[in-house]
Amino acid sequence: MKTVISVTTDRQKGGIANALISLSRALKLAGYRHIVLLPEKATILSDLEKQSDVQVICLPLFWLKFHLFTRFIFCPPIGVEIEKASGILVHNASLIKPVSRWRRPHFFICHSGKLRHLEKAEHILFLTRSAQRRAEEYFARAGQAPDSQPTKSVLPHGFDLPARKIDRKAGRKTANSPLKIVAAGRFVAKKGFADLIDAAAILQQKNIPCQIEIYGTGQLESALASRISAARLGNISLKGWAGDLSATFAEADIFCLPSHEEPFGLILGEAMLAGLPVIATRTDGPVDILGQKGDRPDATLAFGGVLVDAENPAALAEAIEGMVKNPDKRKKAGKAGQHHIHTHYSLEKQAERLKAILASAQR
Repeated sequence: MKTVISVTTDRQKGGIANALISLSRALKLAGYRHIVLLPEKATILSDLEKQSDVQVICLPLFWLKFHLFTRFIFCPPIGVEIEKASGILVHNASLIKPVSRWRRPHFFICHSGKLRHLEKAEHILFLTRSAQRRAEEYFARAGQAPDSQPTKSVLPHGFDLPARKIDRKAGRKTANSPLKIVAAGRFVAKKGFADLIDAAAILQQKNIPCQIEIYGTGQLESALASRISAARLGNISLKGWAGDLSATFAEADIFCLPSHEEPFGLILGEAMLAGLPVIATRTDGPVDILGQKGDRPDATLAFGGVLVDAENPAALAEAIEGMVKNPDKRKKAGKAGQHHIHTHYSLEKQAERLKAILASAQR
């Protein structure tokens, strides 16, 4: 069986950790064995070890970096695996240079959408077309001719589809009963939860019947709780971290992603798979997923939801109010989004794209 190597120095929850799981499953479908090199105590370790056809190699962070820079000369078994691999997936920009010393195709997966170190890569895999376009503009401004630029491809995340689509009973609540709106993510500034709290204040003042629940944890937890308390809001609450939100999604009516920046938004796709209509900001992932034919509501609702400007609580509140007051719109958007993810963002689709990208690099 052919082998693909993933290399990361990341240890925290987030995009890279989640991507390693979906990539492992997609590589298996594509007929590849996956070897993952990562630091000890990485949060994703236990989940990766449960995946079949995945070999996990953990090293202390210092020694992982050391061996990468010395091409594993002091750890020959790993060096041999790398030398015969079909490709190396690089998950941190700082690792592009040491990995490029191997004469194997290597691919930098641009998880963040940021542009630093891109010129050092051989192949770049973007999560969205938006990020790819931004990189092309970056290379053009730098005066780099197209034939001297890294090869660029788009590889969105893939989702493990349920055996059958969830049939939601949208519109089941009375006009005056509060709808449940769910948001989730790390409690950091770029996730935009302060904007959602400010939007909740607007909705409470207008007596819009909804209850917002934010699931997560992080450094801003007490600051966000204080913001809710200071505004005396009864329509929004912070919940703890939930590794599996399927039960929560089953009871919810709307999903909201108020991020200031969102390279892809795995949680958005998971909510759409559950049949939830979504409200998201105009950031990379949501624009790619919902904005197939433009980012106006008449276009985005056909793909699952509504896009609003980032860092704009008033626009967020207006979009929530519109969804709350229109059960037919919620139902249609929920079904459309679910169909969209099933059709275009399955693990099978990711496996097909990944197999084609790896094959093209072997020519």
